[in-house]
Amino acid sequence: MPRNYKSLNVLVGTLVALAMVFGTLSVASAQHPAKKGVHLVIWDFFNQTPVNTPERVAMNKIAQQWAKKTGNTVTEPAQPANGSNNAFTADPHKAADIVMMPDDQAGADYGAKLVAPSKLQKSKYVASAVSGCTIKGHTFCYPWALEMVGLYYNKKLAPASLFKGKAYTWDKVAKWAHKFHAKTGKLGMVWQWDNFYYDYDFFTAYGGGALKHSSSGYTKKVLLDNRGSIRGLNYLKKVIDESGTPVSDWLSSNSNSGGYGAQLASGNAAIVLDGPWSDPTWRAAHLKYGFAPLPRDAQHKFGQPFLGVQTMVVNKFSKHVSAAQSLASYLSLHCELALFKAGARIPATKAALKKVSKNAELKQYSNGFKHSVPLPNVPFMSPIWSPAQKAIALTLQNNGSAAKNLKAAAAQARKAGA
Repeated sequence: MPRNYKSLNVLVGTLVALAMVFGTLSVASAQHPAKKGVHLVIWDFFNQTPVNTPERVAMNKIAQQWAKKTGNTVTEPAQPANGSNNAFTADPHKAADIVMMPDDQAGADYGAKLVAPSKLQKSKYVASAVSGCTIKGHTFCYPWALEMVGLYYNKKLAPASLFKGKAYTWDKVAKWAHKFHAKTGKLGMVWQWDNFYYDYDFFTAYGGGALKHSSSGYTKKVLLDNRGSIRGLNYLKKVIDESGTPVSDWLSSNSNSGGYGAQLASGNAAIVLDGPWSDPTWRAAHLKYGFAPLPRDAQHKFGQPFLGVQTMVVNKFSKHVSAAQSLASYLSLHCELALFKAGARIPATKAALKKVSKNAELKQYSNGFKHSVPLPNVPFMSPIWSPAQKAIALTLQNNGSAAKNLKAAAAQARKAGA
């Protein structure tokens, strides 16, 4: 069954107090027998450069442990030039045995019948992770991290007091950012403005969003053009305009817009909306940064950002499906502490979460989880991303109203099959 809101409460409870003990596992269980002498290839989801990113090095170390114990070999993980999932869907018959990707992409690939089923030991994972890997009762991938966006700030530039209390609102942050920009010439607040994934908090604050959610999961009812979405996009535009940060410089059409995280690391930006995947960049820069869940809106209401799951899928067309399932299961259950240490990735297993639950940043994430919604892993989410992004970009550039642009986006999504 697709993810449901109740799973988020389970996650938060897990972060506070986990009592379950992580049982020992055989490397090649009866579920996934690993034949000796097999060679496997992994396409990962880490930064392509440098090749030896801390996360990739940590993942490879665990993979080689599995290889040594099973008598098999594993190529050092890497990411193709055009991205792991793009390369996988372009030609799955020539793709890697294991491909890492977010759960919404994994769900689309499951719908396209490109992935082999997974046999998760569900009791080992928090409920949100299991839900992200499940559609209509069938598990199809292996979770290795949870993720959600928030505001990261350079402690030397932005005061921690800005992000505390009921007065912590988007309007307050935008006002501070404008003053900071006027005084220093630096960016007070920035992210890729038209990225629907990042902007989702604004849409949901007023009852909008992507797809309607029911007790049995996400439905095909598109919400892009409802009153809540229109109001949310108008509020997003207001916040961005009031921040003083140029709009055109940070739209996806600008090739440099993806470098907002580096702006924080270099000291050219005080605040960015980002996720834990950028932590390695900031660590490499020895940046002292803080994290806060997204603020309230003008009416002091919380929006609901996406809670996503990073996963691994086994290529259905692999010549060694059983061995790949064994390796994916082993990585999923054994790599999470290493990836937390290497890149602050939020663990998806109960045992790993218990060991890091006192981490200050993770505690802040747990506060944010209370207000998050599951990232839709259903295939009919795919036609929504691009039209939504276009509608946001047009509106931010004063090219048509939010209502007009979102109506066109919703029509395009419905026509495409959402």
